[in-house]
Amino acid sequence: MSNVYNVELQNRLQQYVDEVGSQKAAAKNIGFNNGTVISLYLNSNYGRGSVFGKGDLAGTEQKIAEFFRIHDARKEQPAVSSPQAVDPRRYAPINVSESIYRDISYCQLVKGMLMITGAPGIGKSMAARKFWEDNPGTAIFIEVTPVLGVLSRFLRMLANELHIMERMEQGALVAAIEARLRGTNTVLIIDEAQHLKFSTSEEIRNWSQPHPKTGQAGVGIVLIGNPVMEKKMKSGRHAGPYEQQRSRSRTQRYDFKDTTLDDIRMIFPGLQGKEHEREARLMLAISHTWAGIRNAAILWNDAIKDGGVDYATLQRKALNEGILVA
Repeated sequence: MSNVYNVELQNRLQQYVDEVGSQKAAAKNIGFNNGTVISLYLNSNYGRGSVFGKGDLAGTEQKIAEFFRIHDARKEQPAVSSPQAVDPRRYAPINVSESIYRDISYCQLVKGMLMITGAPGIGKSMAARKFWEDNPGTAIFIEVTPVLGVLSRFLRMLANELHIMERMEQGALVAAIEARLRGTNTVLIIDEAQHLKFSTSEEIRNWSQPHPKTGQAGVGIVLIGNPVMEKKMKSGRHAGPYEQQRSRSRTQRYDFKDTTLDDIRMIFPGLQGKEHEREARLMLAISHTWAGIRNAAILWNDAIKDGGVDYATLQRKALNEGILVA
C-alpha cells in the first residue's frame, strides 16, 4: 500500500523551510533530530527504502501539523503579534548587556579568567550569547546545569563543542582540550557557572594561566553566574581551596539597579514620549526589583494580552506578581 501525502501540509512545510533558511533549522524547531526527515517528507520519499523505511508517516504528519497549529496560535496572540510586544529572548544593547559584551571582548584580548556576577534577568546571558553569535570562530558558549557541572560531564560537553573525540580517558581528554585551546584567540564563555563543581572550576582555571613549563599563554575564560558563584569562593567548605581561583581572576559585578531609564525606553515600544513618562518610570522601578528586565518584559506582554500597557494595568500586573513598587 503506497503512502498518501498531505500535499497542503507539504507546501506549508516548504514555505516554513524557506522562512527559517534550512531544513535543519526547520527540523530542530519542529522537534526532529535532523533535517533528513524533512527532506524525505517534502520529496514524498518517506518510507521508500530509506533509513526511515519503517517510519510512521501518519505520526510524522501529525507532529508537523501540531507544530503549525501551535505556531499559528502563538502568532495570533496579542502579546506576540502586537507591535508593542517584547521578545525577552532578543538582544537589546542596554547598559548591562553592552558593558558585559565589552568585558568579554577584553578578556579575549588579555586572556586569563574573568568572573561576571549579577542578579538573574538583567541581561548577562543575552550579552554572552550575542558575543558568541558575533564571533562564532573564536568564541565558545556553554551553559552549565547542576548535572553538567561535574568535571567528567563538563569535559565531554566541551570536547563535543571542540570536535574532539569524547570517548577517551579523562586525563587524555583534559590534555586534548587544553592543547586545542592554548595559544589561540579563543574565549570560552561559561554561563550559569555557579553550577560548576570545585574540581571543574579548578581545571578550567589551569587553562587560563600560562603553561608552567613552556610559558605558553592560556586562554580567555569568562565565568558568568549569579551572586552565589562569588559567595561560594568566599565562604563555605571550599573557601580555602577557591583562593587560587579568586586570586587569579578578575571580577565584574552587576545589579538590578544598573538598568537605566534609557534602557527601558529602548526595550519597550511606545514609552519614548514624555506622555508615557509615568509608565516608563514604573517599568524602571519593576526592573529594579527581583523581577529584573527579563520578568519586566514578561509582565509587559501579559499586560498587552489583558488589554493594554497603561499605568493602571501595568501596576496591577506587578502587584499580582508580588512586585511592590510605588
